[in-house]
Amino acid sequence: MVAQCSKFGGGQVPDGLCGAAHAVKLLRPNLEDTMIKKFTEEGGSIKCKEIRGQNKMPCQGCVKLACNILEDK
Repeated sequence: MVAQCSKFGGGQVPDGLCGAAHAVKLLRPNLEDTMIKKFTEEGGSIKCKEIRGQNKMPCQGCVKLACNILEDK
């Protein structure tokens, strides 16, 4: 499943969701609320174009945040 998540970069996820956020949603659905909260706090959104447009967090930062969410729970 993790290997499949690598194809979600660059806004390729339905509804424009950040690929890293989408990976959390797929890998650990029970963490969706936590993911939404953390991405909104740190990236300003859960949507790829909005995060990138605000220049709050690069893609690598989104991946790191997703990993931290998965590791914390």
